[in-house]
Amino acid sequence: MKIVDRTDYNKISELLNQYPYLLLVDLEATCSEDNSIAVNEFETIEIGAVMVCTKQLIAIDEFECLIKPVQHPILTDFCTQLTGITQAEVDQADNFSKAFNAFISWLKPYDDYLFCSWGAYDSVQLAIDCQYHQLNSLAIDRELNLKKAFAKIQKVKPRVGMKRAMQLAGLTIDGRAHRALDDVKNISKLLPFIFGFKNIKRENFSVKNT
Repeated sequence: MKIVDRTDYNKISELLNQYPYLLLVDLEATCSEDNSIAVNEFETIEIGAVMVCTKQLIAIDEFECLIKPVQHPILTDFCTQLTGITQAEVDQADNFSKAFNAFISWLKPYDDYLFCSWGAYDSVQLAIDCQYHQLNSLAIDRELNLKKAFAKIQKVKPRVGMKRAMQLAGLTIDGRAHRALDDVKNISKLLPFIFGFKNIKRENFSVKNT
């Protein structure tokens, strides 16, 4: 499903009055350093999600699952080193269809939410996986690119990754990078900065992106 971004990022805080929940999603997928896996053959191997109440910007629920890939069932060393996800873990995981249905079931109590992710990748990858496995894709009527929103509201050019955004906001990064739930929980800490309730300290620009 193609999502057309018509969000006025200068009025982003108004979205909090339009939706009771924000659904923050992060995916990890198969990948390779040497292009041995084509981009259109990447498969989701982990879904991490946090449901946030818009009234207080507080996380009220979370979801995480690993997924067994089928097109390229053997993870590359690069993928394992990047994510920390092992071959044994995905071998024992459910296939995408079962994992995605569990995700949909988890979403059912939340009838109206705004889909959010850091960048535009995650919804696209979900749609690719659903198409491959002949499943109905997640119904997304509107999507908020948190990376774009952070850069716009905090006047950061060029747009930065989540790790750099956390540094600029003076926030501590918890967990392991490139693990879906850890990443999305860290992203949730940035929400006050994304919606303009807090501002980054300009002196943090001098801190190197390590």
